[in-house]
Order: sequence, then structure tokens, then C-alpha cells
Amino acid sequence: MSVQTTSLKTMKLAAGCMAFAAACSQTAALAAETEQKPNALNVVIVLTDDQGWMDLGCYGSTYYETPNVDKLAAQGMRFTQAYSAGAVCSPTRAALLTGKSPARLHATSIYPGSRVHKTDRILLPPIIDDVSPNEITIGEAFQNNGYRTAIYGKWHIRGIHPSDKGFDDYNVNEIGNLSHIGGHASRPAIGDDTHFIQAITMKTLDFIEDSQAENKPFFVIMSHHAPHTPLGTSQEMLDKYKDKPAGVNGQHNPYYAGMIEQLDTSVGAVVGKLEELHLEDNTVIIYTSDNGGVGNYPFHKDVLPGHCTINTPLRGTKAMIYEAGHRVPMIIRWPGNIAGGGESDLPVITMDIYPTLLDMAGLDALPDQHKDGQSLAPVLKGASRLNRENALLFHNPHYVGGYGPKSAVINRDYKYIIYWESELAPQGGRKNELFNLKKDPGETNNLADAMPEKTEQMKQLLKTQLQKTNAQMPIVNPDYKQ
Repeated sequence: MSVQTTSLKTMKLAAGCMAFAAACSQTAALAAETEQKPNALNVVIVLTDDQGWMDLGCYGSTYYETPNVDKLAAQGMRFTQAYSAGAVCSPTRAALLTGKSPARLHATSIYPGSRVHKTDRILLPPIIDDVSPNEITIGEAFQNNGYRTAIYGKWHIRGIHPSDKGFDDYNVNEIGNLSHIGGHASRPAIGDDTHFIQAITMKTLDFIEDSQAENKPFFVIMSHHAPHTPLGTSQEMLDKYKDKPAGVNGQHNPYYAGMIEQLDTSVGAVVGKLEELHLEDNTVIIYTSDNGGVGNYPFHKDVLPGHCTINTPLRGTKAMIYEAGHRVPMIIRWPGNIAGGGESDLPVITMDIYPTLLDMAGLDALPDQHKDGQSLAPVLKGASRLNRENALLFHNPHYVGGYGPKSAVINRDYKYIIYWESELAPQGGRKNELFNLKKDPGETNNLADAMPEKTEQMKQLLKTQLQKTNAQMPIVNPDYKQ
């Protein structure tokens, strides 16, 4: 063999070794990068039905027992001035899915809604039953990024269906309310799973396990029916709470308390499954409600008379534009990324959930879609303020919740409420109101007369927000005669 041939073989061998070494080095670098790069964020949203702001231990209840949800708050951030987009269920659920205000969606009443007019002084806009199929839901946003997606429980939205709008798996009640399933009388007050809490939980646990088996990130909404009426719980829960003394603000109903604890047990089961699969550090949990609690409301005839819950110190109840209708619990937990025990008094709202989760998961924002929400990620990371582009808007141009058609806006410490009968037909309705929520969260002191300049400023802000969202408005009835 010639020296030239031997030299050529040596050079080829050396080049091969160098290429192999380079490939190994590149592989090692990629492996190191992969190890440093976090896995895709999993998401669990727990959406309860009619759960009031004071209905958790971490929000001040001394009657309801919620150790698992309280632990979420201790491990994450609790928002003390969180609001549901609507004071009834359907508007909030539409807002959660779309990131848009009910005013913009024209989804401002319960589906299918009431067309009853209690006065002829003003004419009401039509109730829009359907959410447009052109909306890109939060489910689609995650599904389009490779997530397995699911929703279990209450849907209560028309015009779109889970299978068409971003959810791989679903098991929902199309109408939404238990009272629509055979009526109140057919729902037992006592039973093992009167509001399907266990069923929704088991579907969620199976979905999480299946996602882990497929090695895919997941997004799931546990859309509960509880603690909505008709009230019902297990015999075990009833026996536990029926002799327990009333709480500090008067909460005392054992049926309602049983449902609250069953919801809490559900949260504990989900957290336990995440820990079992070693997913707890890579999963964000958001806990909130679709509207405030039902107070001053009689139970159906088979249940002890009284109240579902007590919202004190807040004023009002579900369906009202006062604080108890809209203010709800909101807790966000993501171990290792959100400092435990955090608390924020910044006003936040349902629509914020959509952009917040995209931000937290490192996914592209969809500003044309979730245009009425704002990412809370800066607050979750420690920011004391949020540069919110728009004030919080609440719009109910129908006869739901008393006092006729109404709208409200919250900007920093102040809340302004306009009653459209008063505004459009001065002889016809309730006086408009201004409250300082920081000093007066119970809305007991109407400042409208004492602060005319602030009142006018807030009124114009409200009207600007209604115009920006193209809200449907009531109008004066030209044919009305006194």
C-alpha cells in the first residue's frame, strides 16, 4: 500500500471522527437545551356555578370548610377584587371562552333569556342567544398549539358546540342548569352526586392520565353545576353541617355547605392526581365562579327554608349589578412560578383569563380575539399595578336581577351604576349611583350628589366603554303615554 493511499485513509478517518464528535457535541448541546427548556404548561380551570365571594375559608367564611382550595391560595395568588363578566352564568361562560366582554358579544342575559318587559317606558334590545362561530375560543387557541383539550360539565352557550370550537373531549349539558333536567322537584336534595361533581371530577382525572400517557400537554375546564340551585348534597355532608353553628356573616345552610365541601374535595383529587403524575410544578390551576352567590333566595319546597348563602359584607345577590352579583373568588396557582400566599386587590375580570394563560404558557397572544381581557402575568410575577387599557364594564340592558336595565363601570376605587329607566325616562326608574369601593365595599353610601364632577366623569367613561364595545342599548319608547 502506498504512502499516499494510507494518508488518504487516515484523513478520511480523522474527518469522520471530527464529524462524529461535532454531531455528538451538537446532540449534547441540544440535550442540554432541552433539559433547560421547561415542558409545555398544563392548564386546569375550575369554574363553579353561583359561588359567592365569601364562600371559601380563604375569603373569610367560618362555616364552609374548604381546605384544598385554601391550600391553592396559600400556594398561589388570591385576588380580592375579582369579577365575573356577568352577574348570571351564560354571559360569563361566553366571556371566558372568547376573551370578550358580554357587551361586545351581545351576550348579556341567561340563555335562552327572558323577553318579559316590566315597563313600556323604554324598549329593550333583543337578547342574542348565539355566540358567533367565528370566535376563536380559548380551547381552540390551545388546541392549535398541540394541546389535548376538554371541557366537562355545564356549557350553557348556544351557537357554538365544544366539538367545533376547540375541545377534543367533552361531556356537557347543552342547556346548563340542573333545573332544566326534569325540573326542581325531580332533583333529590340528598344523594351521592346530586350535581355531578364526582362525575366531572372523574372525567377530568381520566383526561389528565390519558394526556400523560400520550405525552401531550393538556387544557381542561371543569365546568361545575354546583352550588347552583336546586340544593342537594350527600347524607354524610348534611349530617356534618346541620348542627354546626352559623358563620361570622350568618352563613348557615347545611345543603349548600355540603356542596361547597364536595367541590373542595374535587379540587383535592385533581391536585392529588397532578402530584401522583409529577405534574404539579408544570400545571397552572385557576379557580373562580361564573357569578356571585344566591342570597335571600328560598329553597325549593323540599328543602329547609332560608338562604342559599350569605354575601355579607357585600350588597346584593346573583343577577344584581351590586358587588355580590359580580364579585367572585379567583385563585391562580403555579408552584415555583407564582409566589405562595400572594394577594392582590387589583380589579380583574373573567376576560383576563384567556390572555393570561396564553402569556403564562408562552403562546402567541391573540389581541383581536381577547380584546377585552388583559394578561395578569405581570401581577402574578410581583407587579403592584396593572396598566389596564379599559375600565371594567358590566352591561345588562334587560330585566334581570331587579331595578330594570342597567350598566356599571369600575375604574380604580370607584364604581358608577346607571339605571336606564332613570336616564332615558326620568320619571321611570332608580337614581344612578356612585360608590368608593375601597372605603365602602358594601355600597352603602351613594356619592353621586356629593361628588358631581366625579359622577359625570364616570358616567362619560361608562358611555365611552359601551360605544367601544358596540353594546346593544335600550331606547326611549316613542309610543309610551303616561
